[in-house]
Amino acid sequence: GVGPTLTIAMDTTGSMGSIIDGAKEQAIQIVNARIGTPEEPSKYILAPFSDPTVPTPFITTNPDQFKSAISSLTAAGGGDCPELSMTGLLKGLSASDEGGTIYLFTDASAKDSALASKVSSLAHKKDIQIYPLLFGSCSPFDPAYSAVADNSGGQVFFLSTSEASSVTKLADFL
Repeated sequence: GVGPTLTIAMDTTGSMGSIIDGAKEQAIQIVNARIGTPEEPSKYILAPFSDPTVPTPFITTNPDQFKSAISSLTAAGGGDCPELSMTGLLKGLSASDEGGTIYLFTDASAKDSALASKVSSLAHKKDIQIYPLLFGSCSPFDPAYSAVADNSGGQVFFLSTSEASSVTKLADFL
């Protein structure tokens, strides 16, 4: 691929249990929709986040390795609702090349929302749009998600848990 970096930031805490399979399926469909097009990424980054830890992102140039890494994610732990989503975004952004897109999948508000301005600044500097896909069970409206989406030229999507596996309709225009 020669297109911009594609980053997936995925909440892997226990509250995602009922929707993580649908979210993973949607992330893979976003990848598949770009293969063979001018938007086919030159670099893929998977930035899972949990609580209390946020692992180092997985980085590859191979779409099959990327899809395999997404498929291997599981939901466990966490214990409470707010999650370290801004830390996940920061790690994904830090690993990204200039230009690109980050899709954030979560059902929780940001425990680390104080980092939103740092996320917005780095996204703006690197010309990366952020698209938070929020599945609601633990994420009442969180202004941090709107701020990072708006400041990066992205958009927030509020979805019900039953829509976790139908995000592709959105991916068609993202």
